[in-house]
Formats: sequence, C-alpha cells, structure tokens
Amino acid sequence: MIQLLNHPRKPGRAVLAGLIILATVACRSEYKKHSDLGKEAAREQRYDDAIKEYKLAAEASPREAKPYYQIGKILHVQGKREEAVKYFRKSLEIQSDYAHTFPDLMLTLMEMGQLDEAAKVGKEGLAKPSVKADMKESRTIQQQMAQFEKLRKAKQAETIAPKPVAPPKATPPPKATPPKATPPPTATPPKAVPSPPKK
Repeated sequence: MIQLLNHPRKPGRAVLAGLIILATVACRSEYKKHSDLGKEAAREQRYDDAIKEYKLAAEASPREAKPYYQIGKILHVQGKREEAVKYFRKSLEIQSDYAHTFPDLMLTLMEMGQLDEAAKVGKEGLAKPSVKADMKESRTIQQQMAQFEKLRKAKQAETIAPKPVAPPKATPPPKATPPKATPPPTATPPKAVPSPPKK
C-alpha cells in the first residue's frame, strides 16, 4: 500500500480504493453486530430491542433485505399486521427475490383477509428462481396457495348459496295452569224405600 501511495501518477485512486474497502468492512461488521444482537433479542422476546437492532443493521447495510424481513416477522408476532406488511414489502423492494419474505407476506395478507393479494404474492414468489431453488420456502408457498384456494372456494360458496335462514324460534305456549280441583261430588245415600209390611 505504501508503494501505491508513493505512485507518481495516481496516488489518489489507490487511497480512495483503500478507504472504500475499509469502510465496506466496517459497515459489514456493524451490520453483523446489530443483526446478531437483533436475533438474540428476538429469541428472548425483547421485541422492541430486536426491532431497534435490526433498524441499526439496516442503516449499516442499506442493501440488505434481511433486517426488514426480520422486523416484519417481529411485528407479525406482535399482531401488528399492517406494519409487518410494510416491512415485508420493503424487504422485497431491496431484494425482489428474497425467498424467506414471500411465505410470511402471504400468511400476513391472508390473516388480514386480503386473499387475492396473498395469491398474487404467492404466484410472484413461485416465479422467482431463488424461491424455486429454496425447497422449503417453495413448499411453504405451495401449501399456503392450497390453503388460499380452500378459503377462496369457501368464500365463493357463501356468496353463491347463502346460508339458509333458520326459521324463527317458536315461543313455547304459556304454561297452562291446571284447572282448580273441584271436590268430587259426594254420593248421597240412597233414600230408604219403605219396606212392605210384615204379615
């Protein structure tokens, strides 16, 4: 490197190249540090800390899709589905074939009732070579697509043949009060018939 600095023609380029290499290595180590801290915090269910670390990892290496994907997963676990979708989409903006994102984005959209959008994401994912190459992610997407089809058919069946309306419940007749007991008629003793005279 010293020889490059003393090069009579272009010392500036060599210095610049050296600085770029150092900066890249430094950013990469910052990315790894924050990514590892985020992973550890997520494993310990310290989700706010995990999100903070993954955001720092994303700042250190803005061309990495993984931190955004990880933030999306954490938000999904927390039930913040709309925010999760934003981070999953950001992951795909950065790396359009990031295989891990497709199944989680599909699942989140399905849970939100956005079945058509989920199917679209699944089809896009299955068209990506990286997803096809990742057997686990590809199989997961295919399973979710099958689940989507079942949900879609069930939804169609509901709209085509509405559920029968149950007849209104019949109200039971009011309880009849038993008639008041009247005492049975008393038998009157038979009248004595005079007996004939004795002879």
